[in-house]
Amino acid sequence: MINIKVFRLFCCLLLPVSIVQAQKIQIFNNTNSKLPDADLWDVAIDHHDNVWIGTAKSGLLKYNDGTFTIFDKNNSPVDGRYISNIYIDHKDNVWVSLSGETARLVKFDGTEWTVYSAKDYPALSNNITKECEDRDGKTYFGTANGVIIFDGKTWSRLPLPGEPTHFYNVLAIDIDKTARIAVGFDTGLLLYNGQNWKSLNEDNSELQLGTVRALKFMDSGALYIGYGGGFGKGGFSVLKDGKWKHFNKYNSKTPDQMVRDIKVSKDGVIWMATNDGVLKIKGEDFMPFKFWPGKYHNTIMGIAIESDSTVWIATPYGLVKFN
Repeated sequence: MINIKVFRLFCCLLLPVSIVQAQKIQIFNNTNSKLPDADLWDVAIDHHDNVWIGTAKSGLLKYNDGTFTIFDKNNSPVDGRYISNIYIDHKDNVWVSLSGETARLVKFDGTEWTVYSAKDYPALSNNITKECEDRDGKTYFGTANGVIIFDGKTWSRLPLPGEPTHFYNVLAIDIDKTARIAVGFDTGLLLYNGQNWKSLNEDNSELQLGTVRALKFMDSGALYIGYGGGFGKGGFSVLKDGKWKHFNKYNSKTPDQMVRDIKVSKDGVIWMATNDGVLKIKGEDFMPFKFWPGKYHNTIMGIAIESDSTVWIATPYGLVKFN
């Protein structure tokens, strides 16, 4: 027979833990907050922990201390829809890529806006997909046709193997502290060791899928490679010192075969945006999280991490704060 007093004590001990866990997650949408558009496509955080959000219909948003500030065609050059790419550089400039009839790149330094287009550099006629910076502060922009570089004054092109006859639809790019470069595209992966390029695909390497959608160099020297999803192979791989490890929803707690974003907090925790929730990796522990019930309701578009390791997550159903 169950001891009722012991059972009640057990339940009381569990209750505070459940409440604390529930309080770690806060969801913003357009019914419980002043978020004007819950269909979100990207998120980034500047050096002052302002949260910048790309929306489907309401332009660019800045969130700070409970207030959403809207930047759209009424008060800025951000006149496009589907703001799917935001980047904060080392000078705290906010970069927003705009697509549509005329592709262009917008930079906001906190006071002034600057617009770059094909008039400034012909390759800017291509949509910008991903960005990163090297140790010298130059910004690398992955585009629908190769990689271009901006040093603060001048635009140039990063020569990739086989160009211009070979076409690279860049989906991911990262550079580590030793100047190694990784470029992911829709049919493979390019790796630069400081002297030479190496081209990897499903036939000549352990690459699990041709579509490489996310890349992140770790301080350990390992490269994390997120794939474009689909049936069969996918998820992500870890490449270190020439050795591969592969993780997917069949051999691990990876929730989905598509990994579209990889971020790392200051305490070394890895966060991945998948098509079916967020994956948190701490050491060897894989912890998937979902926020809404139902199939196809946990698509994660982007992740950003504050200086105190608070995680912000952009989804088509709202903004998630994971404290």
